[in-house]
Order: sequence, then structure tokens, then C-alpha cells
Amino acid sequence: MADWYFGFLISKESEVIFMNTRIGQQLGSYRLLRQLGQGGFAEVYLAEHIHLKTPVAVKLLYGKLTAQDIAAFTTEAQTVARLSHPHILRILDFGFTQTLPFLVMDYAPGGTLRDRHASGSLVPLPHVVFYIKQVAQALAYAHTNKLIHRDVKPENMLLSADGSILLSDFGIVTTAHSTASMKTIDNTGTVAYMAPEQIKGKPRPASDQYALAICIYEWLCGERPFLGDTPIEIAMRHLSDDPPSLCQRVPALPLPVEQIIFKALAKDPSQRFPDILAFSSALELCGQAQQDTLYRSPSIPTQQGIVAPLPQQSLSPTVPANPMTPLQPPQMSVEEEILETYLQSLVQETYYSSKRKLAEQIRDFIEEHATFFYQRDQAGRLLAFYDRAIQAASQGPESDVRYYGDTRNIFIKQKVKCLTVFGNYEPILELYLQFLAQETYYSSKRELAEQIRDFIEEHATFFDRPEQTQRLLTFCDRAIQAASQGPESEARYYGDARNIFIKQKAKYLKLLHDQKNY
Repeated sequence: MADWYFGFLISKESEVIFMNTRIGQQLGSYRLLRQLGQGGFAEVYLAEHIHLKTPVAVKLLYGKLTAQDIAAFTTEAQTVARLSHPHILRILDFGFTQTLPFLVMDYAPGGTLRDRHASGSLVPLPHVVFYIKQVAQALAYAHTNKLIHRDVKPENMLLSADGSILLSDFGIVTTAHSTASMKTIDNTGTVAYMAPEQIKGKPRPASDQYALAICIYEWLCGERPFLGDTPIEIAMRHLSDDPPSLCQRVPALPLPVEQIIFKALAKDPSQRFPDILAFSSALELCGQAQQDTLYRSPSIPTQQGIVAPLPQQSLSPTVPANPMTPLQPPQMSVEEEILETYLQSLVQETYYSSKRKLAEQIRDFIEEHATFFYQRDQAGRLLAFYDRAIQAASQGPESDVRYYGDTRNIFIKQKVKCLTVFGNYEPILELYLQFLAQETYYSSKRELAEQIRDFIEEHATFFDRPEQTQRLLTFCDRAIQAASQGPESEARYYGDARNIFIKQKAKYLKLLHDQKNY
């Protein structure tokens, strides 16, 4: 019998059920205030730091660990704690109480996407695309840092106060329960999203793509593709069965969407998309093409008060797609073929100054052909290209990557221009904020801060309205924090970037005072 089979056998003797409440108890420097949730692996509590009084989430994991397990858990917790990305939930601390491990994380007040969309719910495609784009960015960042999540599912996608997605856990819980007796608890909720190669004990980055495709399938039709009465039965279906047609379950769904999802669900990892961003971009591009005819376009939920929340909506009826019709990729124009050639060269280039010059060539080519690229029906493709270009501009040897920020900033500025040309103002500050937090090299961080300042100044007629002033003050506080994020070796040089937003904040404080006295 295969080794992976035994991984799903459940040992009841090893389950730990906490009958007594832990409210009021202190774990390390954190006091537990109330329980937020409970599952087969852990209990989650809202807590506060006993001295700082700051709110945090504390996840207390079931099962006592051996010395070897503790070492593995500690190593992985330290690794994940070093991740810094706007769509990854930060780990602030961890510890042990009587050999029971616990994690201390940022508190996400919006709950999980499972809370927002209960099992059986149908989620409109534009909402799905919005979620997936953020999760894919987080996973791409993790994969670049040689980390595989291993447990992608709606329960591990949290909502921050501003409505953005925060991916949590990154396999730490799996590590904590890596013994044969413990890794099986509540596996029904995990194996349902598990790729065939992961079931066999050989996870890879493509396994996260597979799990994300399962999430999309479930959101679009209300049910996961592979069901069963036991974890073993579900695992066997992952290994051998083809997913049921989505278009038959949801006739309003465009066939290309189904084919994109099914490609990510290929049994052979090599048959899936080359990376998680390629998967996300394909889905986004397809969603953009169908949005005007099949769905109402949702606003993008960002900082509360700046953009309206996503409206509740359902799929519009349409003629069922012919399941035998092959997927025909959009016909490329000469201009788009040239951009693809440029993009391949950008990936291959490693020397930072040459990479920047190539990015400038791409920018100039798009501007020279503005009458083609800035047509409204090209918006989705152009934005998707800039996302891919930003990723391509980040690839190279570790010794040079820190200097690639100037190249990325060219495409960030171009993406912002594209959003502005098409009248899409609202998500731009949030977009800038994400890139500012990710940038680590001090001169590139300062340059990006200057871009943000100049963007606000260039659109003063929009941002200097009285109702925007308080929001800009909040944005400046968040920007100062984002400008401070980075490795310790660089953080001491981030003062110039912070000072730009400190000066802007002072300006808005005076403006707010003048408005109140007017």
C-alpha cells in the first residue's frame, strides 16, 4: 500500500479537544480576549499585547510536538515571518505552551472568504478574479522566495480592514502536524484542495495553482469538483477523475473560463500554467473580455470610504456554451507580438542598467503606438501586460535583484497611466501602496514615493476636495508605514521615502484645519 495512503488514517488517540475555555489566559506577552474560530487543527483567538494593548490574532495548534517537530516548526515559522507582502498575513511572534505551539499574527477583522461566501454560495466571476489576483500575487512572492503554501483554501484567505485579501498559514500548521498520527486531523477540509502530486508527498509550486483552481471552481458553481465520504475517497478522485464540466453546472459561464480552470487542474503539474501569475492573468484577461456582456463590472474594494464595496449580484442568463468548441486564444496583433518579444528579452536580461534600458524601450514603443494600445477594448490586455512586465522586471540573480526597482517603477508608472487614461482613479493609491511596501532598495523606494506624491499633485482637482482630505491623511499614515518596511540592512536608509509622506501629511493637516475654519 502506498505511503501516502497512511497519511490520511486518523488516530483518535492523538486528537486534543479543549473542553475548558482559554479566555483570559496569557500566552507569552498576549492575553486571550475571545475566540474567533475553531477547526480540526487549531483554535484562533482575538488577543492583545499585555503592554502595547495592540490587537492580534493568536492561533493555538492542537497536538504536543516532539523535539524534532519543534525544531521544524520553529524553522518554518522563522522563514514565513520574514515574508513581507501586502497580501500575506504577517506572523508577529510564536511560542510554545506546554509543548503546544501557538502563532501570533496580525488581526484581520473581516474574517475569511469562507465566512463571506459560505459553502454552496455562488460568487460572480468579477469578484473571483479580484480575489484570485491578490492571492496569486502573494503566492508568486512566496514561490520566488522558494516557499510553497501547501494549504490554499478559502479558510486561509482573510479580509483586512480595507477589504484586501491576506493569505495565511503557509504550511506551518501542516508542519506542526507532520507526524503520521497528527497530519490527518480534519483532512477532509484540506485534501479537498490538494493536488495529486501533493497527495503523493511531492508538493511543488504548481500544487498551489491546482488548489487555487479548486477554490475558483467551488466559488463559481457552489461545489468542489471532487467529493467523497472519506478523505481517501476524495484523494482517489483527485488522482484519477476528471472534474465535472463547469459550463453544464453554470450555463452562464463562458467556456474559456472553464478551460483556463481545467488547465490549472491538470493531473500532470507540467501541463498546468508555467506559474501562478500566468494562471491569474489568463483568468483576468478572460474575465475582462466577458465582463461587459455577461456581468456587471464591480468596483474594487480598497480603503473604506474611497471606493464603494462590491455589490451583490448574480450570474446573468446566457446561452449555454458548446462543450465541444475548442478554446481559441485571442488573435495577436503585430504590436502585441512585438511586446511579447520584448517581454521575453526582459526576463532573460540580468544586468540592472540593461534591464532598465529595455524597460524604457518597451515604454517608448507603447507610447509611439498609443492610438492602438490606449483604445478602451485594449485596457484589459495592456493592464495584464504591465503586471507580467513588473514580474519579469523582478527576475534575475539574487545579487542584482535589489537593483531592479528602477525598472519595475517604469512599468508601475505606465500601469498607473493606463488606469488614469481609462478613468480608473480609485484603485491607484492602493496599487502604489502595495508596490511601496514590497520595494526594498532605498533609492527605488524613494523614487516610488515621489511618483505617488506627483500623482496626487497632478490630480489635485480630484484629491484636494474636502471629502478626500481625511482619506488622504489616512493614506499618508499607511504610506509612512509601507515606506518603512524592508530588510534591516536597508531600513535605515528609508528616511527619504518616509519624509515625502510626512511632508504630505503636514500639508493635509493644514488643509483640513483650513476647511474646518472655512
